Amino acid sequence: MKVWRKPVAQELARDGKRQVRIYLQDAHKQAAAGQMRPLPEYSAVLDVSAGRCG
Repeated sequence: MKVWRKPVAQELARDGKRQVRIYLQDAHKQAAAGQMRPLPEYSAVLDVSAGRCG
């Protein structure tokens, strides 16, 4: 399996436990205002070879 990741620059604030918190209500407000941050993109390829078992 091959996995590719296209990163994006994101400055995410961390709380006292060093965790990134995303609150649903805040995300809805940002989306409604057209201020959504770009998200990283992923792509995966799984190669399944034909063959016989046993």
